[in-house]
Amino acid sequence: MLSLSLLLRYIVNISFVTTGLYVFAPVYQTLTRSISSDSIWACCGSLSADNIRMQEYKFEINGPWDEAKLCFDITD
Repeated sequence: MLSLSLLLRYIVNISFVTTGLYVFAPVYQTLTRSISSDSIWACCGSLSADNIRMQEYKFEINGPWDEAKLCFDITD
């Protein structure tokens, strides 16, 4: 079940992206009148920055090697 805080986080992220698109729409329009590599780099850079800012990167190590350690602790 979706928790309320997670739902609110999704709503905030969606509204942030939507607002950003509306704010930067005139800039993107002027950059894409004549499509060049500069406009493509500008779009890629701004979308990558949004992705990095909104992503929840954590420094936790979780993976199959954690479960493999449990196998070595089993005594005969």
